[in-house]
Amino acid sequence: MIQLRLLGSVDLWSPPGTGALRVMSQPKRLALLAYLAAAKPRGFQRRDTLLTHFWPELDQEHARAALRNTLHFLRRELADGVIATRADEVGVGAAELWCDVTEFDAALDAGDPERALTLYRGEFLKGLHVSEAPGFDRWSDSERERLRRRACEGAWKLAAAHESAGVGIAATHWMRVALDIDPDDEGGLHRLLRSLERMGDRAGAIREYERFAHRLADEYDLEPSPDTRALAEAIRSRTESGTPHYAVRGSSEAPPTAIVVLPFASSISEPGNAHDGDALADEITLDLSAIPGLRVIARSSSARFRGTTMDAPAIGAELNVRYTVDGSVTRTGDTLRVGARLFDTATGAMAWTETYDGTTSDVFDIQERLVRAVANTVKLGLANRMVEHSRSRHQGSVHAYDCYHRAMQELSRFNEQGLTRALEHVRNGLALVGENELLLATMAYVYLQFLEMGVRPNRRYLRHAEKYAVRALRTDPQSSLGHVVLGLIRYRRGDIQGTARYLKRALEIDPNQRDALFWLTLVYLTAGREGMARALLARLLDLDPLTPVNHCLTGYVELLEGNLESALPGYRRMHRMDSGNPVARWFLAHTLGRCGRRGEAVTLLNQIRRDTPDTTFARHALFFQHALERDRDAALAAATPHLLAEARWDQHASWWMASAYALIDERNAALDWLSNASNLGYNNYPFLSRFDPYFESLRRDERFWQLMTRVKARWEEFTP
Repeated sequence: MIQLRLLGSVDLWSPPGTGALRVMSQPKRLALLAYLAAAKPRGFQRRDTLLTHFWPELDQEHARAALRNTLHFLRRELADGVIATRADEVGVGAAELWCDVTEFDAALDAGDPERALTLYRGEFLKGLHVSEAPGFDRWSDSERERLRRRACEGAWKLAAAHESAGVGIAATHWMRVALDIDPDDEGGLHRLLRSLERMGDRAGAIREYERFAHRLADEYDLEPSPDTRALAEAIRSRTESGTPHYAVRGSSEAPPTAIVVLPFASSISEPGNAHDGDALADEITLDLSAIPGLRVIARSSSARFRGTTMDAPAIGAELNVRYTVDGSVTRTGDTLRVGARLFDTATGAMAWTETYDGTTSDVFDIQERLVRAVANTVKLGLANRMVEHSRSRHQGSVHAYDCYHRAMQELSRFNEQGLTRALEHVRNGLALVGENELLLATMAYVYLQFLEMGVRPNRRYLRHAEKYAVRALRTDPQSSLGHVVLGLIRYRRGDIQGTARYLKRALEIDPNQRDALFWLTLVYLTAGREGMARALLARLLDLDPLTPVNHCLTGYVELLEGNLESALPGYRRMHRMDSGNPVARWFLAHTLGRCGRRGEAVTLLNQIRRDTPDTTFARHALFFQHALERDRDAALAAATPHLLAEARWDQHASWWMASAYALIDERNAALDWLSNASNLGYNNYPFLSRFDPYFESLRRDERFWQLMTRVKARWEEFTP
């Protein structure tokens, strides 16, 4: 199918053997094709209209001859059926030509502005100039304004929806999109500035204002209106004076305080209880996270400060938080002492400290008192809601929480021994306390990790995970972890629509559920919904900025949008943060290969094989390295039954296999693996059909386009 992109720089793509480049080199003929594809009402256009638009300087006879020549040229250079005629009318065959403008309008008409805005790459017919065609110029100017206005309306609609749902980061993302489309919208700028201030990002609000002011000065030699200057000055003055956000007139949201709970030191007489400090820090983090408007750094990031010598201001600068909480747990037998401190990172001063004494059975009460004191000290005024949330979570046994935290500590080892010990801890807990939502959901999660980590890629672990997740939800339908596990099971089975449904429910229950944020971002990326993925990713990085794998998603977004070089910084950042991790090395190597940097990619692939030889990534690395080097025989030998079996049930692994087979021109195998990836949910049609350079050889094969027809249908069917 011919693809014609008119939003942003004009681009015409056609299968090999056709003359897209020759059409692109003929501006008037390209403009006629654009008009036939995009003019409203859609369908056939009268020849008289075309003559008036494109050849007004010619008499009737010569104008009609010019039109006939142009249509003949387009028919010759493009596929059969692209140009259609009916009596004295001309049109394009919708089955043969895909146009982003028609798709854009259809998406908005169907109430899907997110999809529409993924198509809106810039102003209509940017850079296309046609001489002596004033009628066409008037039409294109009018259409440019219509499409720009519709794109703005779609972005503001998404911003309003996210604002109503309380998702400020996503709302401001779409506000910025709207202002990028219409940068002169001063009323829209006011809305963005106020929204950023409500979120506590006054510095961001001032940056947006200054960018707007500089652009006005550079382009128009003007300054912002008095109202805009007054709003910016008010925000700046509140920033300098330290006025708390809840004093801003008209704001009904909670103060935008950010806080991190650092690992608590443990002084334990029994070595088996050394996890107590981490467990308490986890629970405090979860309780504080229940307070709306409070940004609490995820434990996966805060854990990186275990044993740190950094002071509070340095940690505050690293994580962009106002407060740090740290402390210690001393346990002797059943006697428990907890000490805690709260530091203000702006001054480095200790804002509060307290010591609590009790027994192990008092741990929930101590935790509740500690969190209430922290909330009151930073004047959140929401401690009661937090306490209710804490009590609802702690209706179970202390033993259940102890076993849960022991299991999570073992999970953090990321190896088979840790997973096995995690199962033992959860089984012990269930034997002690019976059916418990937290333990059942944790058991499901551990079974799933045997698959996710590639430790035991056996499908029966998926069935075990599902069984325990269902039991967890029967015990408590509000189990966010249970919903996450069921979502990931759907993901493994290729049902990304079901995956999205479960993960969104998990985030409704717990907006800070880190796994739900990560996986829903990934789902939106593989489904070709990059805009929604960006909004979720911003939220994920806000809560969990130091987990390396989160940063690879910033590269993945760019990659899927066809920005290959722009994808590298995100993958390099993940690699810098965790340079020995085979996953970080693999993601970076695969992307370097796309950018033509084979030498650097091969170095990383060799490191994977050397340092982590008995892993799925080492097996992929050997196969892919030979494919990059175009060593067909060696690559086929590296595609062992073990590698084929473990890749078959994973959408990304199937995509990797397709890439390698395509590089050595094994088209049957490449198409088979790409079809498998699609069946498992990998249906980002724009990326697969146009942007992935590894599939360039496949695009000369008619079977590839037959597969892309199915991929496109699945891409269009997905509902975020």
